This record gives sequence, structure tokens and C-alpha cells, in this order.
Amino acid sequence: MSIIVQIQLFDTINGTLDQKVSDYFKTTEYSIVKETKNETNTAYDVEIFKGKVVKTHITNLAYFDDYRPGIVATAFEDGVVKTASVSVEYSSYHCEKDADEDTVNAYEGHLRYIERKSYVLSKLKTRNEFMEDGHAIGLTYHDMKRLFSALESREYYDEAVKMLKSLKKETLRSKFRKSLATQIFNWLTDPVPQFNKPLSQNQMRFLTPFRKY
Repeated sequence: MSIIVQIQLFDTINGTLDQKVSDYFKTTEYSIVKETKNETNTAYDVEIFKGKVVKTHITNLAYFDDYRPGIVATAFEDGVVKTASVSVEYSSYHCEKDADEDTVNAYEGHLRYIERKSYVLSKLKTRNEFMEDGHAIGLTYHDMKRLFSALESREYYDEAVKMLKSLKKETLRSKFRKSLATQIFNWLTDPVPQFNKPLSQNQMRFLTPFRKY
């Protein structure tokens, strides 16, 4: 037995049990464990993800400051990770890990693939940003990568890029910030810079993130 959840179908609401199971849990495979009817609705206790639950964890199903203990089950079905929540306040509901070793191994392999894919996409996105920033300023991808490493902060990098773009457009109104931008630009274009960072620690304080120029 993997997960038993309850789904209610009210007379005033259109929809079949098949549709509800599919909408709520993104699966079409289930079996009815119990059916309860009254004047206004029919409640079904259904079993889903049988043999496919790879892990479970405790959670709070309530909103705001209330507490309603529950369990979230993670299932791996047809190469897709799916979840279902079960309240532990009602003894008729049930949830436990029941996947075999092959399913667990496939799930873990899927997670490694997603993690690797996310890493590669993030690196490609950053590379494209560096290329676009460098093109707008008149510098190279490697220049922008070096600037990012030197500033050690995404916020400070973004602020420096804004200043450099404004410097190129000659729209910087502040003489002080113009001098900072010029210093950064000169550091980037120097084949053998004297310092390993374009700005001193005191100057870095003036790279206020998200400031409008």
C-alpha cells in the first residue's frame, strides 16, 4: 500500500473521479479503496502511486499559524517526479515508501540529471550575460568574467556594468562615479594591472546595488 487520499465530488461541481485524480496528482492510475455517499457529495478514498513512492517527509498542511500534521510523499512515475499530501489526523489515510530498488535508483539518477542540467543552463546563461555586457561596453567575455571574479558579488558586478554602460553612453552625471567607472574600465583594459581588484575596499562601498544613475 503506497498512498491513500480522499477526493470528494460534490453534486454542484462538475467533474469525474478520473479528472480529479488527474488534476490533483497528475496520474491516471488509481484504485478505489472506499466509497462514502451522502446527500451532497461522494467521498472516495483512492490509492495512488502504488509501488512508486520513493520518499516521504513530515509537513504542516495548515495555513498561517495553525498546525495540521501531514505527510508529503514523493513518487517517481514514468520519468516524472510527482507529490501528494496526506493528513495524519485521519487514520484512514495512509502513506509509506514502497518503491523497489530499481525505481529508487532511477529517481536518484533523474535528480542528478536535473541538477547537472540546471548547472549547465546556469553557466550558459551567465556566459551569455557576460558576452552581452562586454559587447555593450566594448569589452570581451573574458573581461567581464574577470570583473565578476574580482568584485566577488553579483550585485556589485551588476552595478559596475551599469556604470560602465553609462560611461560609454556619456550619461554619468556624477564626476565621482564617472571616475570610478573610468578606473574600472582602465583596470579591465590593462594587460598587467597593478592591483588584483579594480577598486579599493573604500571605493567598493560606493557601488551601491540597484542605485539609479
